[in-house]
Amino acid sequence: MCVACARSVPDRMPTFPVHGRVMVNGEPAQHATVFFHPTDPAIRLFPHGRTDSNGYFELSTYVLNDGAPAGDYTVTITWQDPPPAGSAPDAPEGPDKLHGLFANPRTSTIRVHVAPRDNELKPFQLTVSDGQP
Repeated sequence: MCVACARSVPDRMPTFPVHGRVMVNGEPAQHATVFFHPTDPAIRLFPHGRTDSNGYFELSTYVLNDGAPAGDYTVTITWQDPPPAGSAPDAPEGPDKLHGLFANPRTSTIRVHVAPRDNELKPFQLTVSDGQP
């Protein structure tokens, strides 16, 4: 195990860097939300991240960009437009541009293994047509 890669605090599972990219129809998904759902029901941590303008993300579990615990995960992704500038802080985001196809951990087919090291994931290549419900 790469001891320098793990970020650990007492009473917390060690986390390992996880980096990836979300592409939709060959284009970067700007500001998509990515959640990793552990396949082990005993683990109640949900590493997450938000893509940048080029579709890249880093996962956070306890603190910003600290990574994720090692293990197997089902990945969910939603992609919503942020509220218009000047909106109230609690204003809702727009509808999911992925039509909810990747939003449910029970039906998502995206699976990932996080190893106890730095994890550079292959890009998630999603295909969505405008006419999908």
